[in-house]
Amino acid sequence: MEPGLIAIVIWMAVVILWWSGWRKELSAGLPEWGLTLFLVLWPFAYSRTVALAGIGEINLGAALILASALTVLSGMQTIRRWTALAAGLLIASVALFTNKLTLMIPALLVSNPHWILAVMIGALTVMLLRNPVEQWIALTFGFTLSAVAEAWLRAEPRGWIVLGDSEWMAVWWLAIGSSRCLSSLAARMAKAWGKLGLRKGGQRS
Repeated sequence: MEPGLIAIVIWMAVVILWWSGWRKELSAGLPEWGLTLFLVLWPFAYSRTVALAGIGEINLGAALILASALTVLSGMQTIRRWTALAAGLLIASVALFTNKLTLMIPALLVSNPHWILAVMIGALTVMLLRNPVEQWIALTFGFTLSAVAEAWLRAEPRGWIVLGDSEWMAVWWLAIGSSRCLSSLAARMAKAWGKLGLRKGGQRS
């Protein structure tokens, strides 16, 4: 499946869930009007790309994601802000290393490793951070930093940044989706385990 189509499919799934009564689970404490506005604007922004004054280009969908992340980041507590950014730095390192690894091992390219790695990075984010908002900030910061670093490490054209292309967007949506699914699953399992523990405790008493 084409990367751009993957991003659109995941966005459509999120929109369907959002208007089907899953707003509390998806918003994770963020203002619902803000996420509604984001979901409405993203497909229109994704269809446009603008130049960055001779250093590269950026997709407006990625610009919307970054602007939203910076807005939320500015309102977070200092400790939570630095925790999310530190996790993002680690995610960037992992993403950059795995991208270079797939280039050195051509056999990995056959199995579309970017999609598998996106899910793995989403799972790593869940292990690093419990808060869904911090996960979203860390993934956005991590993938952005990884794309910029990869542009500067590339031999030709050196330093030319293409931020928010179809592959970047598909990886971002996959990582976000997998992290939210795993977080929700872990929360439900913890809740069920807690109820089971209370029942056993009541029976022993």
